Amino acid sequence: MTIDHTWAFVIRPHAIQSVLEIMVVCHMLVDMAISDTQIGRNLARLRGQMTQKELAEAMSSRGWKWSQTTVHTVEQGKRPLRLAESEDIKEIIGTAWPLTLADGDTALVSASRRMKDAHQSLEEAIELFLDTQEEISAILGDGESDRVRELMGGWLDLTVEATVEHVRKRRALQNEAENALWDDNKAEDGKHPEAP
Repeated sequence: MTIDHTWAFVIRPHAIQSVLEIMVVCHMLVDMAISDTQIGRNLARLRGQMTQKELAEAMSSRGWKWSQTTVHTVEQGKRPLRLAESEDIKEIIGTAWPLTLADGDTALVSASRRMKDAHQSLEEAIELFLDTQEEISAILGDGESDRVRELMGGWLDLTVEATVEHVRKRRALQNEAENALWDDNKAEDGKHPEAP
């Protein structure tokens, strides 16, 4: 005779409570075992281009006895990270995100960090562009002729806004072309063109 365990729990509600308590405790133990490993993976992702040695030196300058080996063992999940250490690390790597994020969340954090870095690079590029435009205008002076402007290829007349709009239009055209290609191939075989 086969016993349906589901019905056995319905008949004895106190057994359900005990099983649930055991499941919660087991889940907490698994979380605790995974959390050092997860925190380590998060640290490795969030520090971005900063080397383990650079992070260790920055932590040492804040009074922590850290070496490159310390960073490595934390990232491997073999050494737990103290709360105060994690707060200093967040300041050093320039993030407000906690190191206790789930994997999906760290992907978002990594993407937002790349976006922040790209934004900073964009600002620097815009500054350089505008400075160079002003420099060329100063070199040419008031007597710039149409011939000189023509030789410059219109660079003096470009604006940052026009460049951003040009990039947006180019990306939209690329997306349209990719979608059309995907739709054509999907109609032929039902698969995405890049699918294996």
